[in-house]
Amino acid sequence: MPKAVHRSIREARGQASISLLASLPLLALAGLALLQAGLIGYAAWTAADGARAAARAGYVGADPEGAANGAVPIAALVGDVDVDVAEGIASVAVTPLRLPPFSGALGRFRLHASTALVVPAGVSSSAVGEPDG
Repeated sequence: MPKAVHRSIREARGQASISLLASLPLLALAGLALLQAGLIGYAAWTAADGARAAARAGYVGADPEGAANGAVPIAALVGDVDVDVAEGIASVAVTPLRLPPFSGALGRFRLHASTALVVPAGVSSSAVGEPDG
């Protein structure tokens, strides 16, 4: 092998390591973006589950707001949770947690889910936030 070729191989030996090291921040950012997307999806699922729990509770005559709050898991994975039961509609609004690299880029947004409460005959409608009358 000529000396010039041997010298260029020897000089390029660490180039792959440097290229990998330079791409690690981009790979980490891509991983955090996937995790953030998962947190947003989980918050949407949680809002829908809370609304369904409120509807089930209203159907059997239990407290819809308490059931919705009970269906939403701990606030470690979901930010603020608001439950509103009025006029036969159970609404759950959830603010998903934001990871630090995306906290400014995503802004503040909330995910909403609503379900109509169907009250069977013989159950007090005051359980779903409607006045008796």
